[in-house]
Amino acid sequence: MEAVIFDMDGVLIDSEPISKWAFAKAFEAMHIEFTETTYQKILGRSLKDIELFLSDE
Repeated sequence: MEAVIFDMDGVLIDSEPISKWAFAKAFEAMHIEFTETTYQKILGRSLKDIELFLSDE
């Protein structure tokens, strides 16, 4: 292998729809309401930051 491309900012692949779907499923499994407002507040955060955000809510 000569090179690897990492697309961390969504330039090559728009991963936001699948990310939103995955969060919706995870929230549903935990019986937590998942709204667009909540998604916008967690978008772009690390999982640890999301955990802290949810524990504060």
